[in-house]
This record gives sequence, structure tokens and C-alpha cells, in this order.
Amino acid sequence: MSLVPADTTFELSDSDSRIRGNFLLPLPLHGEYSGRYAAVRFTASPGSEPTNEIGGHEFRFLEGPSDLVLEIDRADGSMTMHNNGATNDSNSPESLQIRGYSISSPSEALDDANFSGLAGNSGFPTGTGSGSGWEVAGGSNGEQIIDAYYGGFPTSSTISAGATGLDLGEGYDIYSFSEDVSFIWTDAMGRKFDGRVVYVGDAPTDVPGDYNGDGAVDLADYTVWRNTLGAAGAGLSADGNGDNVVDADDYGVWKQYFGRSTAGTVSSVSSAAVPEPSTFVLAATCIGLLAARRR
Repeated sequence: MSLVPADTTFELSDSDSRIRGNFLLPLPLHGEYSGRYAAVRFTASPGSEPTNEIGGHEFRFLEGPSDLVLEIDRADGSMTMHNNGATNDSNSPESLQIRGYSISSPSEALDDANFSGLAGNSGFPTGTGSGSGWEVAGGSNGEQIIDAYYGGFPTSSTISAGATGLDLGEGYDIYSFSEDVSFIWTDAMGRKFDGRVVYVGDAPTDVPGDYNGDGAVDLADYTVWRNTLGAAGAGLSADGNGDNVVDADDYGVWKQYFGRSTAGTVSSVSSAAVPEPSTFVLAATCIGLLAARRR
């Protein structure tokens, strides 16, 4: 290997024949001043002298305990929390005292209506509004959800070392096709730490209300709905709720998802005015459906 001046940065690819070994290992540091570090080592040798090796080490110290992970399933929107800790035999995961946490998404990819929080999981009592347990904060929305043990300082719950699969409900909007979620958690002493977000599963390949199948819910889909309004039967493209009838309910599906698009498809109508069907059209359709059923 040619000589490299001091304080110089250079790159070695994984396939470089001079790389003899490498590893990356996260380890928790226990004690009053707990933290994390990642040890990185590589050993290389000149191609002409395979027995002469050089080694390098790098240590990065990060404030805070071992990782608390928020796992999000793209397929069904479910959220689970994991205290994975380290995987090294001599550095077992550490239990964490958690008092509360907030989940944020600038693109409003959260589904607060279907988010249940930690309450109900073993060791996480459900609050009753009087500070007796875990409760989702009022005012939570698609941009931010807050869940906490409102019992006064220093009330908290313990996430056991190695605990996995703490159910938080389906707090992710799978039709947002956005992955900008982050979360911060607070320990029993009120200290805040960044958690880690991990996505699993496959996102949907379509979005409700996309009646022409182009990947975006826009005015063209409204036209499909309007032109087939009142139709009955299986496999109708504008039957958004799957009841084999194209009616006002299917307009509601389209309106709810208007402006959405699948991953990789950009919708240019998110700020456009949503057209409203005329009362006459809907009334005429209802009369037609009633007449058909009476026959």
C-alpha cells in the first residue's frame, strides 16, 4: 500500500483485496454515565507483502442508553417498540425506564385515530385521566403523537432488557407512502433521547380512490366515478368500498384520498379544489337504484 500522508482521508471498498477483515459492533456502556460506542476496525496489507499487516481503530461515543427502536410495518401500519440493546454476549441489553415519548412526521404520515400507545402492554397500566397510567395526549394528530405516563415526576415504566414487540397500534398511514417518521423518548429523570425508526414489510401498490389505475387519485378518477355513477355489479373500477354499486359512498372514498399517490408517482392536484357532485345527480341515482331493486 502506498504511503498516505497524516490526516488524509481515503476510501477502501469492501472488495479491495488488501482488506483482511472488518467489523462494526455497538455496545452499551453501563453505569451512572451510560452511553454507547461503536468500535470499527479494519486490517489491511500491501498486495506485494500479504504477511505485513496494519490495523486501525475508530471509536465513536454517543450520549444515551442502548437503542430503543420503533418498528413500522409498511403493509398494515402497525407500530411496535423494541429494546434491542446489544447482541454481544458480554454486553447484555439494559432495561430502560421510560416516562413518555413523541412520534413525529413532517408529512403527516401518522394515524392518530388507530394509535393505541403503550397502555395495555404488560407493565404499562392504562391511564384514566387522573395520572394513573399511560395515555395518548389530546391534540395528537397526523404530524405528532405523544404518549406518556401522566403520574407526576418521576413516574415511569420499565422496558425490560431485550423486550420486543410492544404493541402501539396501527399508528402509521400506509397510504402516505412517506418514511420521515422520527421519535424521541424521555426517561424517568426527564432526559430526552433519540430513538431509532425501522421500516419493515412492503408498502401497498395502489391507493383507494385511484379509479383509473394510474397511481394517483386526481380529477381523472372523479370523471370515472361520475361516468359510472349508479352502475351495479362486480369488478366496477369506481366501486371504492367494494359493495358492487357505484354511489355516493365511493365518491367519499375518492374525496378522502384525493391528492394521494403511490410511491414514485407524483400527484399534482393535492391543492386543487375537490369537485362536489350535484344534489340532482345523486338524487337521480338513488331513485334509479330504488326502482331497480323494486323490480
